[in-house]
Amino acid sequence: MPPLLLTIPEVAAQLGCSRNHVYQLIGTGELVVVDISLPGSLNTKTRVRTDDLERYVANLTRSMKGSP
Repeated sequence: MPPLLLTIPEVAAQLGCSRNHVYQLIGTGELVVVDISLPGSLNTKTRVRTDDLERYVANLTRSMKGSP
């Protein structure tokens, strides 16, 4: 079973890009995140749901049908 949530470095590895690029995708809203924090804590962990990463990649996929 794949993990439910991925860290930013894990997402970057999956996409074959830099962490900065992942943060740019998050900043533009192309990739959505989940922020996890304990009650009363200022320390927040940013994670990407596996489903959201798969959806992002699926939206990038294009068909070569009809291409010369």
